[in-house]
Parts: sequence; structure tokens; C-alpha cells
Amino acid sequence: MAARSLRCVAIAYRSYELDKVPTDEEHLAQWVLPEEDLVLLAIVGMKWGWYLDSILA
Repeated sequence: MAARSLRCVAIAYRSYELDKVPTDEEHLAQWVLPEEDLVLLAIVGMKWGWYLDSILA
């Protein structure tokens, strides 16, 4: 896919208790985002070939 300039992005969410999310910069930088029990909302494909061609022309 990358050779044809197609990029994909997955969008997902997860319910999480607000009191477990760090609020200060120091703890937020060390916090690991939860990666389990995610609900997939969408997969979006973006083709960049036309954009790169117009820039390089």
C-alpha cells in the first residue's frame, strides 16, 4: 500500500474512568494509553499520489 501512496488510519475509542487519567504534565508523559478493549469506529484510507504529483510538478 505504501508504494502506491495509500495511507490508512484506524479510529477507535474505549470507555475509561476519568479519575484514572493523569491531569499533570509529568504523569501524563509517563502514562501508557490503554490498548485493550478498543471499539473500532472507522478505517480511513487516504491516497496521496495526486497531492505529491502536484507539489513536485
